[in-house]
Amino acid sequence: MIMSVTKIAGFTTPLITEYIDGVNWKVHEPFTFYFYHKDGKILCEYEDGCEKQYITSNVGDTTDFASIPKWLHSIWSPTGDHGKAAVIHDKIYRTPALINEATGKSFTKEDADLLFLIGMEILGVSWFKREAFYYAVKFGGNKAWESNR
Repeated sequence: MIMSVTKIAGFTTPLITEYIDGVNWKVHEPFTFYFYHKDGKILCEYEDGCEKQYITSNVGDTTDFASIPKWLHSIWSPTGDHGKAAVIHDKIYRTPALINEATGKSFTKEDADLLFLIGMEILGVSWFKREAFYYAVKFGGNKAWESNR
């Protein structure tokens, strides 16, 4: 990222979940992520006109964290240091009516994937893992995105 992501986005609450069915987890406390936006673009750094937007995964929302193929679980777990970012990514993917205040329209897949990448950077996920996960959802997330539309 060009600017320090910790100045443009962050997580405000701890993530509390319960494993429910072998794949999915249920959110037990509201879990919130924020980012700044300006002129229809996600990410700005405390400039005039920047606005803060919150995305909250509510009590009862579900997540599978990262949809990693089982054959890769010995390398990367669906949960882990990327987990908080994955929950917010799932919230956007699974909520078609969620509005991106920067544009006044529903979030796009590109918005969701970018916020996933930013969230992972904030969480200190390694560059290699961030890039692998980001490109996996960018190029492999179309089916999941469309299934919720």
